[in-house]
Amino acid sequence: MYGKAVNEINVVQNANDIMPNFYSVKTDLNNKIQYLKPEQINTFEIGHTLVNDGEKGIFEMNTNIFLNSLDGLISRRLNETNTKAVSFNDTKRLITRGVEIMLKKSFNLKLGAHSLRIALNSGLTLQSTKTLTTPEDKKSFQAYFSSLGTIKDTNYAVYSDDESKRPISFSPPILFTFNAVCSISQTKFGNFSISFGANYVGKMFSQYDITPSVNDFLGDKYENGYWRFSSNLRLSDIKFGDMRQGGFYVNFKIANLSNKKYYYPTQSVSTWAGQGVLGRGRQIVGTIGFKF
Repeated sequence: MYGKAVNEINVVQNANDIMPNFYSVKTDLNNKIQYLKPEQINTFEIGHTLVNDGEKGIFEMNTNIFLNSLDGLISRRLNETNTKAVSFNDTKRLITRGVEIMLKKSFNLKLGAHSLRIALNSGLTLQSTKTLTTPEDKKSFQAYFSSLGTIKDTNYAVYSDDESKRPISFSPPILFTFNAVCSISQTKFGNFSISFGANYVGKMFSQYDITPSVNDFLGDKYENGYWRFSSNLRLSDIKFGDMRQGGFYVNFKIANLSNKKYYYPTQSVSTWAGQGVLGRGRQIVGTIGFKF
């Protein structure tokens, strides 16, 4: 599968950065106005699906191998006099390669006069991102696949002058999700379901500050990976007395079940949070409603 997405630049973006009232208009060597070019992303993906519908339930496995290429991303930085922020198209290319595996399993268990429905879903994504900066690298097949992955050296400052070796900000190398749902339909009180979910986000680096006086990752440079667990309890189509069809429902959801303390990597708008921005703690939300 191949896909291409283009983000067109609107008039306001160009007007703010190209034609300000009290700054010189940005031009190239031929004195032509330099307008921002559209951002582009190209996606190449190969997938395989395996489905087994047997007596013990339905099993499905989807495997996808992907390669994403991002070109002309809009960057915004101060000009040489540090008096005005100017946007421009980066000449670098970001390459992300990875594999995604998704598993689904559903089956029924007899529970007295009722049937217990169990559905299991999980997904795993392994990915790595690299920056290609030179025209030679952009044309090289080897450059797309070599030296990809997370840099293990803890002295990240040594890569400050070589962007092609610098870890990419906000790009976790591993993502994992799991969800299990158990449900019973048409009970005496209605339809009942309970679910449990888990997701893992791998280590992410903070935003890289290109200001000459900083030239380093902000804050603690990176945040370690973290787990988050959730649970949901729902009773729907609740019947009262001789009601033939119920419409009331009750739902309880608990997010961050273990009240795990985790942080989002520091970025330019949160430099005050040197350790990163603290994520939400445990949340309990209850809902009562009626479905017509």
